[in-house]
Amino acid sequence: MTVTNEDLFSKLRQFQWLLNRRQFQTTAEDGPLADPTRGQGRVIATLKLQEEISTKSLAFLLRISVPSANELLNKLEKGGYITRTPSTTDGRIMISRLTTKGKQVEQNRLDPSAIFDIFSPEEHVDFAHYLDRLTEALEADFKQSGLSPEQFDWRTRPARPMSAEELDRFIDSHPNGPFDPRTK
Repeated sequence: MTVTNEDLFSKLRQFQWLLNRRQFQTTAEDGPLADPTRGQGRVIATLKLQEEISTKSLAFLLRISVPSANELLNKLEKGGYITRTPSTTDGRIMISRLTTKGKQVEQNRLDPSAIFDIFSPEEHVDFAHYLDRLTEALEADFKQSGLSPEQFDWRTRPARPMSAEELDRFIDSHPNGPFDPRTK
């Protein structure tokens, strides 16, 4: 049996879609606060770990902009899940805390890694190796285009807008648009 690159890509997209679908289904069943990895649920989860936090610190931890953090906090405050009060040391800084209602929110603790339980230990190693190779190939593509993959790595940096120079390099490296398959 021959499997083409297109077949592999299609399978990868289907797998990604199913992972997203699983997450959205959980959110639909249990509500937006139940998912500790998305939106308001991330804020609740963070405040359960850290009793009080400034908006700026929350934005930094969640790697989102301060206006995005304020939007999430406003929704949670309107719902009665948090309170926001001025800092005692600097009244310009707002400190967020969970209310009793917020502390009672039950969040799903789905183990996303459980999907890999179908693999044998050897298959775990093989799959990790394949993912490493794919990651290295994509990172090499970034380097060829003059962009560093670290610039787009949400795990290692706080959210920030692209500089004009970075945006120009990105646009120049994608003359037909960023999603055009002919773009190298």
